[in-house]
Amino acid sequence: MRKKNKVSSRANNLIRGPDTGGWIMKILLYNPDNGITRNFMPHLWMFLLQSLTPPEHEVILIDGNAKAMTRPELVQFCRDENIGLIGIGSMTRMVARAYLVADALREAGFKVVMGGPHVTECPDEALGKDGGPRHADAIALGEADETWPLLVADAARGELKEIYQPQVDPKGNDKKPNLQPYPHIPWETLDLDQFSLVPRFARPLMSRIGSGWGKFFVVPIETGRGCPYGCEFCTVTGFFGDSIRFRSNESVIDELLRVKARAKKEKGQIAVFFIDDNLAINKKRLKSLLRDMIAAEATLPWLRRSAPTFWPTTSSLISSPRPVRNGYSLAWNRSTLRIWRTSIKPFLSRRIIKAFSKALRGETSTRSLPLFSGWIMTRSGLPDGR
Repeated sequence: MRKKNKVSSRANNLIRGPDTGGWIMKILLYNPDNGITRNFMPHLWMFLLQSLTPPEHEVILIDGNAKAMTRPELVQFCRDENIGLIGIGSMTRMVARAYLVADALREAGFKVVMGGPHVTECPDEALGKDGGPRHADAIALGEADETWPLLVADAARGELKEIYQPQVDPKGNDKKPNLQPYPHIPWETLDLDQFSLVPRFARPLMSRIGSGWGKFFVVPIETGRGCPYGCEFCTVTGFFGDSIRFRSNESVIDELLRVKARAKKEKGQIAVFFIDDNLAINKKRLKSLLRDMIAAEATLPWLRRSAPTFWPTTSSLISSPRPVRNGYSLAWNRSTLRIWRTSIKPFLSRRIIKAFSKALRGETSTRSLPLFSGWIMTRSGLPDGR
């Protein structure tokens, strides 16, 4: 067992690791809220970076949406826990709150690293090079799968650089991380208590409904990254690239089985959200994944999102043989289908509204139902096969 010698320098928030060439740190990964809305599931980036952190360091996760803390409370938490490095990820809708949190933490003497889509698009803003105040000691641009371990190692040696960015190819484009193999996220052992959608005060009452209903989690899982369409209102292509990178079916199924095993062990309710921006972009691959999921009994309640480009894919999947239909399960019935309209192009709006209005009234078959850019709630393996 590696000996950890406590030292009084550097605010007592680091301990010396003689075999690492640096300090052993306690790291906080913080996802800010936007001060208005509350996310219904945690962001994947925290769990992914935690799994990519060198094992000698301890990582704590806090999601401001699930565990609300004032800035003074967060500063005191970091002092009490002797935090040595803080990573904050943010999209544009949360960046104002993220900057306020980062400023408070830096003022208290903590090292802050920022990343995510907004910081990648506006790096000078986070570093105070656009005429405004500086919010971060360092920033990580683009996908941080490969740069995060390097950043942590530099921070442990006290040699944190200002900017970390992926390597580039001969054409000057970022080299994207290969999703095969995919990092192991230990869902079976992670502390997910803060992410339960059932409020603490309601848990005793919900538990009376049945075993496991005292908690309910939605777990984010990705099966691929990237989008070739480059819509002007969307940052996905710019951030993840215009080519699709897929995980192996075996990797996805292994993760699903571990999530399912945890749900069974705790007698809790866990659903999966496939956060791929275009889960249905490759029909052959999706059918293969769904068939393998069914064969391995890696089925859980799940949600996903896709885009209107894939109406033909949806129709094909719905009309496929029952095993695929159950696996993909557009979950058509009036009690389980829920729709949230998002970025629908104007010329499609009337058609989509009309189609779903008819479907909800039971006046049309689901096979004529178009898939659109929004959220559709699904369940795996509906008993009636619809």
